[in-house]
Amino acid sequence: MTSTEEMSRDAALCLAVANKAISAGVEIGIQKAIEYIESEKQKERKGRYDRRLHNTELLLKKYPVLKKHVEGAVFSSQKVKENAIDILDSLDDRVMSDGI
Repeated sequence: MTSTEEMSRDAALCLAVANKAISAGVEIGIQKAIEYIESEKQKERKGRYDRRLHNTELLLKKYPVLKKHVEGAVFSSQKVKENAIDILDSLDDRVMSDGI
C-alpha cells in the first residue's frame, strides 16, 4: 500500500468518526432541547395555577370590602346604556399615553 492510499484511508476514517460524533452531538442536543422546553411548559402551567390560586384567595379575603363598595356605589348597572363587551372593546382601542 502506498503512502497516498494510507492517507486517503486515514482521512476517510477520520471523516467517518467526525460524522458519527456530530450525529451523536446533534441527537443529544435535540434531546436536551426537548427536555428544556417541556420543563419550561411545566413551569408556565404551575405559575398560571399559582396566580389563579393567589387571585382566588385574594378575592375571598377582600370580598366583604368589595361587597361594601358595590352597595355604596353611586353608579348602578341600570344606568349603563352600553354592554360590557362594548366597554371592553373601547378599552382595547385606547392608546396609552406613554407608548406602552
